[in-house]
This record gives sequence, C-alpha cells and structure tokens, in this order.
Amino acid sequence: MAEYIVEDMLPLSTVDSPAFRKLFGGVYSMQIPGRKALTTHLDNVFASMEPKLKESLKEIEFVCTTADVWKACNKGFFRMTIHWINPTTLQRCKAAISCSRLIGRNTYNVLAGRIESIHRHFEICPKVTATITDNGSNFVKAFKVFAVDPTPSSASEEVIEQQEDDDQSLNEVSFEDMCDALTLESEKDDDYTQVEYELPPHERYAAHTLNLVASSDVEKSLSSASLSKQIFRISFTKCTVLWNKASRSTVAADHVEATLKKKLTVPSSTRWNSYNDVVSRITENSLEELNVLCTRLELRCFTEKELTFLKNTAKSCTL
Repeated sequence: MAEYIVEDMLPLSTVDSPAFRKLFGGVYSMQIPGRKALTTHLDNVFASMEPKLKESLKEIEFVCTTADVWKACNKGFFRMTIHWINPTTLQRCKAAISCSRLIGRNTYNVLAGRIESIHRHFEICPKVTATITDNGSNFVKAFKVFAVDPTPSSASEEVIEQQEDDDQSLNEVSFEDMCDALTLESEKDDDYTQVEYELPPHERYAAHTLNLVASSDVEKSLSSASLSKQIFRISFTKCTVLWNKASRSTVAADHVEATLKKKLTVPSSTRWNSYNDVVSRITENSLEELNVLCTRLELRCFTEKELTFLKNTAKSCTL
C-alpha cells in the first residue's frame, strides 16, 4: 500500500479516505494505517535506504549525477539523481539522492553549494565524472565558475544559453525581495565569491539542447527566407489564436470538439514535438471543416495555401 501511494505520487491523506479504507480493508482484510502512521513508516524506510545506498556506492568507481530545479505552487524545488554501472552485472543503476525545497533565489552560487553538499554527503565527490543539467543560465554559470575541469563553451552553446535565458524571462514570473533588488551588483558579486565550491565537469541534456535548436533555429530559418516568412507568420498566428481560444473558453472548446471530433491542446515551449503534435491535429482536418470552425469562433479562416504549408511543415518535422 505504501508503494502504491509513493509510486503514483498520491497525497498521504489518501489513506484517510473512507472509500480507500473500505476498498483495501474489504478486499485484503488488512488494517489500514492512518496518515501519521504512514508518514512515520515512510520516514523509517527512507532512513534505512540512505545508509544502504551509501554502502553500495563505496564499491563503485565512477558515477554520474543529474540536477534540476523547478517551480510549483510558487515554491522552488531541487532534485538530484545518481547513475552508475554495476561492475558485476554491467547493468545500469540509478537512484534519487535529493528532492528538497530550494529557498530564495536560484542563483548560480546557491545551486553550486547545493550540488557540492549532496556530493559530499554521499561521499562521491572524486567519483563523479560529470553532472548533467539543462541549459539554464544559472546552472551553466555555476559550472563555469566552480567546475574543477570546466568544459569550454562554443559559440553555439552561448547562443543556446542566451535563448534559454530569454525563454525563462518570458515564461516565468518571479517575485524578488526589495532589499535584495536594491543591493548593488558589486556587493552581490562580492558575497558570491566569498565561498569556493568544487564541482565536477558539466554536461547538458542533449534532448533539451535539441529542443532549443528545433524551436529556435528552425523558426529563424523559416522567418529569414522571404518566400516563407509571410506565410509562416500568418499560418502559425492563426493556429495560435485557434488553440489559445479553445483552451480559454469552454464555449470554444465545445465548438472544437463538435466540429473536429477532437480537442486542441496548447503546445509547450520546452518541447518542440508538442508543436508538431498540435499542428498535426489541425492539419488532419479538411479545409472546409477548419473554416466552419473558424467561422463559428469568429476567427480568420485558413486558405488552401496556408493549410498546405502547415501540412508540409508537420510532415518535415516527423522525418
């Protein structure tokens, strides 16, 4: 039961639900623990797992770690995983070694300190061949400043960093402490350099890098050519207006489902294939069906040339 709660990431209060207790208690004739008892049980299991993991890592010569930060419910979180190859069976192994709150700003020195402290806690500092992160500017700077053997950045990587930084500034809303905002940059830099950390070499998620290439460079290529620039902008603007309206209005969503017999989703800026999926859902319909829908929603209709362009674009993305 505890495994079910953990694996499906259900709230611990699930075990207090009368329906849940009736289901498991009636089928398995078992005593269902309450939320507090389950919390104590999970804490005990965690306390016993950590020493076992440390002991098993002592036999491993080389490991690799990953790090990531994200926001949920206006709170910051930090996560690290570790990966290694079993020297006996040659099987790949993995484990989560950290998942905790990240208080305050996610600056490069804060991330560097968190990464080093976790490596030291599990006694793997000399064993880490590389730490893998996304292309976030805070991660990139942390390893540029504190990595023992930093990997030199190419010109293309610097463009990717700038693009990622721009994407974060457009897509995220952050709240800053006024006292911190009024602090001089020179004073901040002095504070940051007071502590020196030692980080392993840095590698970046290949999938995240390819996503930036696909979402940024392809758009630049299409918009730079005079023949495709105009139709590219018009076609994707009409698509954007369509799926945005369908996601923000229940009436529009009902019209979409009634006309196209399917739902339209909003693509994610961090997954280039989501654009392909959403555009494909639009191009699977005939020009008449799309224009009937656009007329009902009081939107500009598609032309045959625009629909052909979208179909060719979606087809080229799947090749």
